[in-house]
Amino acid sequence: MNKILRKAVTVITAVLAISTSRSAAHSACSSDRFTAAMQVIGTSPATPGRCFSCHSNFPVNNEQAWVPHYVVPGNPASSLLWQRLTVIPQPPRTIMPPSGRLPQDELDKIYDWIANFNQTTVTVVAQPGGTVSGGGKFTINFVRAITATPNLGWTFAGWNDGNLAASRNITVPSCDVTYTASFQPVGSSGSSLANVSTRLSVQTDANIGIAGFIITGQSQTVVIRGLGPTLSQFGVEGVLADPTLLLFNEAQQAIASNDDWQTGNQVAEIQSSGFAPAFGLESVLIATLPPGKYTAQLQGFNNTTGVALVEVYGLPQTFPTNLSNMSTRGLVQTSGNIMIGGFIITGQSQKVVIRGLGPTLSQFGVQGILADPTLLLLNGAHQVIASNDDWQTGNQVAEIQSSGFAPAFPLESVLIDTLPPGNYTAQLQGFNSATGVGLVEVYIFP
Repeated sequence: MNKILRKAVTVITAVLAISTSRSAAHSACSSDRFTAAMQVIGTSPATPGRCFSCHSNFPVNNEQAWVPHYVVPGNPASSLLWQRLTVIPQPPRTIMPPSGRLPQDELDKIYDWIANFNQTTVTVVAQPGGTVSGGGKFTINFVRAITATPNLGWTFAGWNDGNLAASRNITVPSCDVTYTASFQPVGSSGSSLANVSTRLSVQTDANIGIAGFIITGQSQTVVIRGLGPTLSQFGVEGVLADPTLLLFNEAQQAIASNDDWQTGNQVAEIQSSGFAPAFGLESVLIATLPPGKYTAQLQGFNNTTGVALVEVYGLPQTFPTNLSNMSTRGLVQTSGNIMIGGFIITGQSQKVVIRGLGPTLSQFGVQGILADPTLLLLNGAHQVIASNDDWQTGNQVAEIQSSGFAPAFPLESVLIDTLPPGNYTAQLQGFNSATGVGLVEVYIFP
């Protein structure tokens, strides 16, 4: 092997040796990295290190003075100091120090200092239930935003330093730091929606009853019922004589159906659940569903119409459920044919957001929407405890805006309230007895 080739191999070998083990030497704090590097170089005649005897003018007590002559922050390859320590120069110069190349562990300290000069690594970690953003390597004292975003059906619970703001600014410290975001399933505080139900006028085509619900946290067994004749026992007229049910998942795939609960393979299970209706033409489904969004469609057999009730219950009824939201879309009429959404809170008091929407539906191609929906909230004693007509009126505007549930249209209605355990009813109707397709929603709010 000729001299030139041997010299090239020597350089390549040296570079490879330097690059293979640097990651193990990283110090967490900027000051520690500088101190470790200066201990290699030498800080005084008493601690001469590797370089002090020849370079007593090195600014070993002033990190910033190394820039720009000796050090290019964050770029060892372009830094004169690193080049002289690692690259074999042309004669008559020799590699620094003259005694020979530094040991690998000492080179690693110099490299770590230059590569992370005046910088800190901010690591942002998400616990199960959400995602985070904002991590990286930043200059010390730089102001950086970090954000925690919960997944569907989860809420942000806080950062590991006790801060409860999901999106926040941090001042980058002098040492590497980790921020961990925690999340919890909606309703995991011990309260939950045990039941959601809506009474409405079921028509045909786009005006059938469409009830949506969300399961969070873990799988949940639910009972879904479509009732019509039962309502006649409570004086409701014009009931839907033969309701049918279809259950869809988030991908809009039909995953279950029932027409007449006494048919099919769930008769015994329905009877033992305690939710068997009194009328054979009514429909029931029982399913154990993973977390996600679901839709139950309620319509009349052979396109018949009438007033009906769609219900979703969590099983078993003795435990908190993973139901975090209910919504029902349908035709809102007048008198006994307004839309009535019922829900039950169990466990402890729970903050809820209730919305009555109409114009929003037009964005999704729904025709004949309810132009000006109004909301009434009633407790189990049928007492009106809250109301709203036009969400931008009243004393909750700022709270609605900050909640993330503000509708796009001012004529729509929103209520936010903290309710003790019990039965509640949200009534959706049109201002001045107007009619149209509307949507009533109830959300568990963290």
